[in-house]
Parts: sequence; C-alpha cells; structure tokens
Amino acid sequence: MDTNNINQMITRAEEDALRQRFDAVRARLEGAVAASGRSAGDVRLVAVSKWHSLPSIVCVARHWNSLGEKAVFSENYAQEALAKQEALAGMPEAARLKLEWHFTGHLQSKKAKQVVGGFSLIHTLDTLSLAQNLQKILEKQAALAENHPELAAKQPVLIQINLGREASKSGLDIKEIEDFFKQLQQFNLLDIQGLMCLPPYSENAEESRPYFAALRQIRDDLQAGLGIKLPHLSMGMSHDFEVAVQEGATLVRVGTDIFGPRQY
Repeated sequence: MDTNNINQMITRAEEDALRQRFDAVRARLEGAVAASGRSAGDVRLVAVSKWHSLPSIVCVARHWNSLGEKAVFSENYAQEALAKQEALAGMPEAARLKLEWHFTGHLQSKKAKQVVGGFSLIHTLDTLSLAQNLQKILEKQAALAENHPELAAKQPVLIQINLGREASKSGLDIKEIEDFFKQLQQFNLLDIQGLMCLPPYSENAEESRPYFAALRQIRDDLQAGLGIKLPHLSMGMSHDFEVAVQEGATLVRVGTDIFGPRQY
C-alpha cells in the first residue's frame, strides 16, 4: 500500500460489510474453540491489516471494542505500520479505542529500531543478527529508563520456523531451533513467548494440519528440554484457522476474511 493512501475513506456500505465479515470470523473462531474443548480465552484473533486503510481499521476496532474486547491488528511493513500509528494518534477518537499492534512481516536487522516499542508482539524473529540488534536497541532504551520508566520494558517476540522449508519464506530450519534458543538466552531484554509458522499454502485446510501439529510438538519439546515456558503458537489464517485451533493455536492471523481482498 502507498502510505499516502492510508486515510482513504470508506463508505457506509463498506463499514457494514466490515462488521459483518468480522462477526462471521468471530463466530467461526468461537465455534472452533468450543469444538476443540478449549476455553474462549485460549485463542486470540489477530486482524491482519496490511494494505488496508486506517478508516477500515478504525471501523473494525470500534466494532471489536463494542463487544467488550481489545482489538488486535498486525502489520507486515514497518513504514506502513508506523504511518498508520502516527495518523491514528492524530485522530480525536484514538484515545477511546482499545487496541494493540503486532508485527507479522519479515523484519530485517537494519529495521529493528523501527519496530521496538511500537508493537506488543513481534511474530517473526528468525536470525541471530536481528536478535542482537533488538537487544542493543532495548539496552539503549533501558539506559534512559531512569528518567523514562516506560522505556525499560522487554520486547515480546515469537520465533518463526519455516516448517515447509520454502525458499520464498523466512524462518528457522527445524535443525536450527534448539541451538537458536540456547543462543537467545544471552539476550535478556527479549521476552520469548512462543513460535510462529506459515505452512505451504493450500486451499485444503487439512493439508496445513501436519505443520500445525509439528509446531505444537516442537514447542512442547523445547519446553521440556530447555525448561522454558512458551505459551503462544501463532498459526492459522483465513482459510485454515479452525484446523490451527484444533492443533493448539493461541493466536490466529486473519486478514482477507475480515477486510476483504487487498488493494495491491
């Protein structure tokens, strides 16, 4: 999306369609959670808002809040995300909205500074160099914490794993995972909260199941072998999140089924 178009207005009909699509996704998620024998609070919906306008995001956030829940949005590109956050901060309604931002795109080490502190959760940590840069930035902020306590917080992150070993996707290879986690122990300002994956795309949601099950097993093995807690599994999108919920997802990332087709 051209960041100059983030404020592109939407019509009343488009607002109605957004609310209807959101309600449909929420009903699907509630049904999947119940069918899996899990509790409602076990799985959070993350609305993937990349390439969608700020008015669309505000419409969804307003409706989401009206249901008594905080709205959670994710972005894939730092420049677009920061432009939206800045524009939102200038809106009179901003203070009344309850929302948080996640980062779900590939993050280059050189752009780490752009996302630290601006996102409640980074889903895509996958290299040691990125971990090092995040740590350095957080250390600099911590040094200022005496006068600015809000800068002392750790950065929550998930580790992205490329289970399908697709060249077009980022993420750790399965063979690298345990060593990577051991190396991460030196970065005390990174709060490692779990794992994330993007399985090879298939219209048949059942074809994603082995990848979701594998991610859960990897998480369980890491917890047992390294004595760490990894509460989150970020997996499942518009076409397959019900299967992901069955396999233990705690965060499902849904874009198209909420916002409609993206304007590339």
